[in-house]
Amino acid sequence: LTRLRDTAGRLMVWEPICARFRIDLVPPTVLDKSPTGIISDTIVDIVVHVRDNVALDWSSAFLVVIDDTFRSSELIIAGDSAVFDMSSHGYHLPDSGDVRVCFNIDDSARVCGPNHREYCWTFSVYASPILVTPETPSGIIVSCPTYPPMWRFSRDPVCSTIVATINGVKYRWSDGYFVYSSRLLTYLPPTSWSHAESVVACLDSAFDIVGNPIYDTVCISFVVDLQGPEFSNNTPRDSTRQASPTIAVTIHDEPAGVDPDSIFMFINDSLVSATWSDPILSFDCAAAGMSFERGETVLVVVRARDRSQICEPNMNAIAWQFVRTPVGVSEEKGIKAGYSIDTKVTGNELIVNYVSTGEADLFIYDVMGRTIYQTSISGKSTVKVPLANFANGVYLVELKSGNNRILRKLMLFR
Repeated sequence: LTRLRDTAGRLMVWEPICARFRIDLVPPTVLDKSPTGIISDTIVDIVVHVRDNVALDWSSAFLVVIDDTFRSSELIIAGDSAVFDMSSHGYHLPDSGDVRVCFNIDDSARVCGPNHREYCWTFSVYASPILVTPETPSGIIVSCPTYPPMWRFSRDPVCSTIVATINGVKYRWSDGYFVYSSRLLTYLPPTSWSHAESVVACLDSAFDIVGNPIYDTVCISFVVDLQGPEFSNNTPRDSTRQASPTIAVTIHDEPAGVDPDSIFMFINDSLVSATWSDPILSFDCAAAGMSFERGETVLVVVRARDRSQICEPNMNAIAWQFVRTPVGVSEEKGIKAGYSIDTKVTGNELIVNYVSTGEADLFIYDVMGRTIYQTSISGKSTVKVPLANFANGVYLVELKSGNNRILRKLMLFR
């Protein structure tokens, strides 16, 4: 202020009066901090280097570590640095995981309030062994020929340190059979497992970036079942004199076992309520009020699945026919005389060579007993059936003329 007069015009200021102040619009700046990245200790010094254009107010400083707050009186202030000494406070970090730290401080501006700075960063602590858990359940039965053992990691390992033993053979990451993504390690078998093979896969060792090993060897075991149930001792076979026989078949499966809920029996295309008493499936025709005419050919289809727990269970089916033989007439004369069929798969076609002394029908059934192909035939000739829309599996080919029936089993595996 250089000049000032009162209301009478008298000079009131004889010499200039000056006021000086500085403008500080920028909060303090954090120049450096530690620790960062990944550390292997749970007790460390947290250090923050700070600068301000004018001056810092260290009394306003405080540090937040995870959820714990430490005031300026608990920090060591030296020059432009603030240090939190964990050991002197009996404080330690978790032995595994991410740690978030936030440092807060004001500058010394007094008019209009100080400028405040909050600076946060995160580092990771790897101070304990890596926890590994099996992603593939142990003790299960699988039906996939290349089912992969898998392990879940609590944190990322250095992949080049991975070593595993699969059925007694040691494999390393460099062998090229492992895939790692999102903390999941997968072993991709170079060849298919064998039927009934017991697989034992053990993760032997792996280390993280600071050298911590896995907590312990982690093993996975499972059994491979690649085949469906097997059928034997099916009765009646060929022929029977009984009008209402008991129809039975033995079903067994190793190693998964037979799933009772998957067993179905069809008699002449009709589903019946058969009785399962492991390992025998039976149907008492007399008790069910079912009987067959003399000379009648009976078609029986039974299908079942195993108890595989991973991937689709294996399914199989059996089909056979028998005849209630008329008195004094053999099966060959009463049923098959003058009729024959022969099947062969060539490329994507089924070739059926047939002989029929009269009008007849040719049927193809799936394992559910459903008709998926039908045509009328007579004489001696060949039928070509396109298989493009036929899935792999078991089918039945039947030549039928009145009571004359001939059945052939067809298995497609392309």
